[in-house]
Amino acid sequence: MDFLSLYASCIKRYIKARMEYRTSFFMGIFSNFYSYLITFLTFYVVVNNFGTIDGWDFYDLCVLYGINLLTYAIAAMLFWSVFGIEHELIAGNLDILLIRPINVVKSLICKKFVDTFIGQILIAGIFLIIAFVKNDTAMGIPKYFYLILAVIGGILIHSATMIFFGAVSFWTKRSLFLADFVYYDVRTFLEYPLSIFPVWLKFVFTFILPWALINYYPSLILLGKCNTTFDYALGIVSPIVGVGIFIAAIAFFNYGLRRYSSSGS
Repeated sequence: MDFLSLYASCIKRYIKARMEYRTSFFMGIFSNFYSYLITFLTFYVVVNNFGTIDGWDFYDLCVLYGINLLTYAIAAMLFWSVFGIEHELIAGNLDILLIRPINVVKSLICKKFVDTFIGQILIAGIFLIIAFVKNDTAMGIPKYFYLILAVIGGILIHSATMIFFGAVSFWTKRSLFLADFVYYDVRTFLEYPLSIFPVWLKFVFTFILPWALINYYPSLILLGKCNTTFDYALGIVSPIVGVGIFIAAIAFFNYGLRRYSSSGS
């Protein structure tokens, strides 16, 4: 609770400072909102002109992509500074964080509140609401409860990925070049139903880079598209897997931190 209070205080001060430049503040949020609005509209154009994508209509794709975007934006808002810790390492600023009375991850979380991700959260939330209203699949209380758990699980998996790539910097000093390819370029496959890709790619995104647990398997449950018990089971355990991966990522980060040597700058 002490940390939550500290973090809330940091957000309040950061937003107060950003509001000194209100145009920049709101334009940053709007630019993200607009950019991802175009992505959703692209899905509409594709489906409207070429039909469904392996049985997934526009509103189904909104659920699939919306969950992925929402969980990513929330995770990035929290862990963006951890993800980009290479900047602290290169500048020699990590030494300052090490002498603070809270651990490094919490210090990095409090260091910066990335308000531009609010735009992504808003656009994802809008299209998710529209999709669930328009979708014929009956949701009901159990599915809405599962949706909350799935979102939490997705946030944890995204957060764990950011923490992991940040921790790689303890050995390489620079890790964002790797993250740009593995995390951003490769992860774009998850914008579409995994069923349209080869079996080996589905295996990779399920068991090696388990990002399909963020949105694909939960979407199968929410949209009533589970064809096998195995798909349903993967969707059910996705929040639990998220907890496990997050704990493992924190442990990996602490392992790298113990082997950190000052840059001397």
